[in-house]
Amino acid sequence: MARKGRRSSKDERIDAIRLLEQGYTKVQVARIFNVTESSVYGWQKAYREGGLAALSTKIASGRKRLLTDKQMLELISACGPGSWSAS
Repeated sequence: MARKGRRSSKDERIDAIRLLEQGYTKVQVARIFNVTESSVYGWQKAYREGGLAALSTKIASGRKRLLTDKQMLELISACGPGSWSAS
């Protein structure tokens, strides 16, 4: 499922925690989900420290915006109608 190049889903991480709680070893869970043992250790640590919410997929926020919402609206207004399309 999630080896190199693809992130595991939140559901997979939750299922992995359930398996650990049922007595599966980290090695077994790693094999079932096709991930590294260190991933399983990380999921378990995150779960212990932050509960199920800590297993959510984190979306990269990217570069911080240079302009505030107000500044963007002013810029769009200054360019005139039809010269700017927000995407």
